[in-house]
Amino acid sequence: SNSILNRDVSYYLDKDTLDPGFTQIKKLCSSNTNAGLVAYIKERRNKSLSKHGIVYELLHEGRHLAYKLRLAVQRGPHLPGPLRQLGRDTVDEEYGRVTMSMDFREGGGGRKRLHKMCDLLEEYGVPYVVRELKISDYADEFC
Repeated sequence: SNSILNRDVSYYLDKDTLDPGFTQIKKLCSSNTNAGLVAYIKERRNKSLSKHGIVYELLHEGRHLAYKLRLAVQRGPHLPGPLRQLGRDTVDEEYGRVTMSMDFREGGGGRKRLHKMCDLLEEYGVPYVVRELKISDYADEFC
């Protein structure tokens, strides 16, 4: 849900006004060891703290994640890496030190030509990278 949560918690917990986005908090309460997920918060009942008596306790793993998120926000935004690139550690010598760069918007639409092109480049071992290019759809990079 893309709604703005600007009311008291009890409003969103009421069955008549329950916001589907607010129910996502349940996922933070559950752990799934098979998927490597841990619980970050724990639901508690305390009528003295809210109308419906539901409050949430931040667990150790939740505090740790909140700390890491705060540090990431303080560092500021970083430039995104490539969206796709050649999945090999080595490149044939015939390509030298040249890498083909493609704009991620190239070959869009229902036919997904960008993915077909990347698959073909991958098959032939051509060094390539997909990212945002502001000057053209394709560029050659000399490393």
